[in-house]
Amino acid sequence: MSAAVGLVALLIAGCAGDNPPEAPRPLQMKMQSLQGQGRQFLARADGRRAKQSFEASKQLAESLDDVRGVIASLNDLGDAAVVEGRLQDALALHRRAAELADGMGEPEVLVQSHDRIGAVQLRLGRPDEASFSFARALGAAERLGDPVLHAVVLNNIGLTHLLHGDWNRANEAFRKALELNRMHGQQGAQAVNHANLGLVAEGRQQWEEARLSFEAALVLDKATEQAAAIAADLSKLARLAERLGRPNEARDYAERAYRSFRAQGRTAPAREELTWLLDLAKRGGLTDEVARLEREQASLADAPSRHSEP
Repeated sequence: MSAAVGLVALLIAGCAGDNPPEAPRPLQMKMQSLQGQGRQFLARADGRRAKQSFEASKQLAESLDDVRGVIASLNDLGDAAVVEGRLQDALALHRRAAELADGMGEPEVLVQSHDRIGAVQLRLGRPDEASFSFARALGAAERLGDPVLHAVVLNNIGLTHLLHGDWNRANEAFRKALELNRMHGQQGAQAVNHANLGLVAEGRQQWEEARLSFEAALVLDKATEQAAAIAADLSKLARLAERLGRPNEARDYAERAYRSFRAQGRTAPAREELTWLLDLAKRGGLTDEVARLEREQASLADAPSRHSEP
């Protein structure tokens, strides 16, 4: 896998429409329900169905002239585009959201939009552009005084340092983000911080520290039932175990990662993991294991993906 694939950006949950002091009105409730439904699909990396929910929520927000709701839906649609691998579409959606957010001038929607632009720019291999976007998001987060949003942006700033090989600054950013997330009980975000600290440790060739960080991420991702992240954690641990000369442990982690990817309907990463696992078995001279995995590979070739994949 490329270095960029292992990076774990944090996204800020989109803000729903303006919520009055009284009970939400029916259309607002429906819009928020659609947004929540779409984010559940995103958590399962199901970009196609997430997109359908977010398009419906955007239409409702537009009917209500709810600019915050439109911004949230545009950013959600951008997140769905990322999951489907449509990075240029994602960038366009987030930039449109940012234009509306700039017009509002409210720090929360500014952070939400500019942070996402930076996250997509990272995926496109443009860390310098991402740094500029994250700087705008960080300034808005500081004005807002929200430590959770501040932690999100710090994590993503750390990714730009990581891509530049600046291990010290990356480590500092991730640890600051981790401390804020611990203080405010953000378990899912802590898992992301730990995973990225593991990448820093790998960059420094501190293998044992990397293992501890990836294991910490796995524990937290299991606690919050983040299936996509669990599979990624297992895959990182498999490759690290092989580097440490622990082939049995590497095969165990790799098979678990494969099973998780396949159960999620993510055929492409499942196939990649299984191919690597098969190679491990061949190198280990495990004849029976090779035969079993080749049968597994044949069955996977006929298995359709349940949804779009990044």
